[in-house]
Amino acid sequence: MRWSVGTMATLRGAGLGNEVFPWAKAYLGAIAFDAHLVDPPFLLNPRRYDRELEVGGVAATLRFIGVNAMPATVVDETLLDSINTVDYYDAMCKLRRTLNTELSSTLRHSTGMRGGYLGIRRARPFLRSRILGTEMALRHLATLPLVPDGFITVGVHIRSGDFEDQKNIAPGIFNVAVPSAWYRDVIDSLRREIEGPLKIFVASELSAERLEDLFDLPSCDVTLLSGTATEDLAVLANCDFIIPSISSYSLLAIFLSDAYYCWPQEHLNDMGGWLSIWGHEIGPGGLVTANSIAVQTSEDVKVIRGLPMPATPVWPSWFPGALTARALMRASSTDLYMYGVVRRTR
Repeated sequence: MRWSVGTMATLRGAGLGNEVFPWAKAYLGAIAFDAHLVDPPFLLNPRRYDRELEVGGVAATLRFIGVNAMPATVVDETLLDSINTVDYYDAMCKLRRTLNTELSSTLRHSTGMRGGYLGIRRARPFLRSRILGTEMALRHLATLPLVPDGFITVGVHIRSGDFEDQKNIAPGIFNVAVPSAWYRDVIDSLRREIEGPLKIFVASELSAERLEDLFDLPSCDVTLLSGTATEDLAVLANCDFIIPSISSYSLLAIFLSDAYYCWPQEHLNDMGGWLSIWGHEIGPGGLVTANSIAVQTSEDVKVIRGLPMPATPVWPSWFPGALTARALMRASSTDLYMYGVVRRTR
């Protein structure tokens, strides 16, 4: 019997956005090696994600501790660099062919973000089911008021707390607070750019009073979220457009969603006019970014998912129509299986 297990991000536990990486790696490793997946010990995390995710309780924690005590083949960044493959599942398949019988009974995966979300994208359906498909998250979504036809849903994540004292936004610097004015200006600009109404969902640790002042804008229906981490994440991931903080939680919401999103332009690396989040990396991330530049240079890219957003918001000419069309796709009155009707084509 072989086991595939991650390591804890820290002994104190980390936020969900960081915890998913060793979990996703262990999952992809389990598939590649026909091994048993060992879920993370969320019981040990002070945030007690075991209560929300329905995994990582007492039995899972004991299994995690027991398996981690076994002799293991450790998959760390040094080993991954020798394999030289960004996609984590492909890397595990290569590792299995290379080591073969030299493998231990346990495959232990590091917590590093080497390859980022691109590396674990094959685990996206798994993470969506485990995080967004829990009874708690689904019940929360079911109890929210239905969004009226034609409304564009906007998910906003404002990180405060431990980010509060940070001032300067710069490329490659994370866990830094985005000025409140940026959020207000982006939403106000979007409201004026889009003809249809907006339904805004705000997840934040800021007080309700501060949030109400911040989003006191005409033609905007605002809901302040107050659920658990996974409940709020499920709402954000189901929106048409996400306005994030510079945090792993926001990135996880974007990764689990199909939404358009923006990103503070000040935080992006500028490489000859090409902007990126990870272009500062000297490892695989930098190489993949360079390849992305080469691809876009040779192609006429007309639609992008992530929009760089400066302090004075600017929107691509195609974006209002694309975002409106996405929202109109939900209209029940035009959806045949929802008792909707359409005009005869000829």
